[in-house]
Amino acid sequence: MKSMLILSTLAGSILSSGSIHAADALDDMYFGIKLGKAYYDNGEPANFSDAWNSIALFGYEVTKSFAVEVEASTSSVRGDLSWVATDNYAKSTQGINWNLDMAGVYGVYRTSGDLYAKARAGLVYSEVSANVTTPFPVGGSEANLVAGFGGGWQVSDLLTLEAGYTFLNSDTSILAGGLNISY
Repeated sequence: MKSMLILSTLAGSILSSGSIHAADALDDMYFGIKLGKAYYDNGEPANFSDAWNSIALFGYEVTKSFAVEVEASTSSVRGDLSWVATDNYAKSTQGINWNLDMAGVYGVYRTSGDLYAKARAGLVYSEVSANVTTPFPVGGSEANLVAGFGGGWQVSDLLTLEAGYTFLNSDTSILAGGLNISY
């Protein structure tokens, strides 16, 4: 009986310390949603209007200044594509559009304070595609090292508002804003 009491006390203390550590880890996590304006220019005789992307992110604060973020995005409003006549190709604007899908992992530095600056760098897989065959290359997919900057406002312990700009490659970038919710 005494050994059962000791075992149950020991098990209870181990389980409760595990749940405390799990709760501490949850305090360092956050989830975000953003809306972003995606820019694409491949230098060809094409005119790309901007697409609008929906973005979801998951973050983990390693320290108060450094976090790791995983982000995924897809175009919720596709951009339009048109081109001017060159050689034997006529101008076309009918029903042609493009989109940007991307997924990446970032290291993020953040300054302290309720109003803060943010810099991030990471590895992102992005894919630009169009719903038509054109006389010149449109889109493609690639993985790139990327960089971005931005800022935010910590409204409360649970809510932050952020905006930022990310350079994906020489053709593509995204300007986004949204909110993060801490667990």
